[in-house]
Amino acid sequence: MEDVIARYRGIVSEFMGDGILAFFGAPLCRADDPERAVACAIEMHNMLSGLNAEHGQLNLPEIAMGIGINTGEVVVGNIGSEKRASYGAVGTPINVAYRIESFSVGGQILISPTTFEKVQTVVQIKGTQEVKFKGVNHPMCLYDVVGIGGNYNIALPDKKLAPLLKLNPPLQIECFGVRGKTVAEDPVSGKITHFGENIAEVVLTHRMESHANLKVVRTAGDHKELLELYAKVLPEEEQSMKSSEKSVRIHFTSIPDEIKKFFRI
Repeated sequence: MEDVIARYRGIVSEFMGDGILAFFGAPLCRADDPERAVACAIEMHNMLSGLNAEHGQLNLPEIAMGIGINTGEVVVGNIGSEKRASYGAVGTPINVAYRIESFSVGGQILISPTTFEKVQTVVQIKGTQEVKFKGVNHPMCLYDVVGIGGNYNIALPDKKLAPLLKLNPPLQIECFGVRGKTVAEDPVSGKITHFGENIAEVVLTHRMESHANLKVVRTAGDHKELLELYAKVLPEEEQSMKSSEKSVRIHFTSIPDEIKKFFRI
């Protein structure tokens, strides 16, 4: 990923666990910085697809990532002290980029209105979603990018979602909310009624917020220890159910091969 970012003249500011913070437009500013940032994100996803193909041949797990992009003015330079400093960037637009990324799912690129304004004549999007950040009174519209034209002419591969398989009987689960690195102690009970390649339809006894991060654990039957996955609630698929139950679709961040074999997908 660092090689891809360098090819698009981006700067890697930080490696944070399994995350990367990169910025474009410094030390030299160019008119096409936002376009290059979007094109770079698409190239990163496409490179990951090739890596996953190699992983499949080696029986290694698949990797997925989400990317958030924002545009704004930040402070760039050698940040730190006389004893230890590094070249980086700080500012509110970076915090907003973190927030945007947190709403993405694997294989997705979300950009802010300020970025969309800069690239709208060449970018291709498949939809938008309105989100609200903690501590911010007004919602923000995020744009779901699938390609960019102009000088770069690059797109994400066209993925066709496989139909969900109905589980009979449904799989009993418990869902724990995840905020940051903290997993909630009190679970929400439910059941998986349909299962797909990386999406499931679940019925829950209590409503879960759109974009909520979840830890999903199986609660009954053989191979109880087999199912422990992480997922995000998809807002587009929310459906009201009778009584207090709620039917939603969740997107799994990763599904190990043994679980795919268990569900025969």
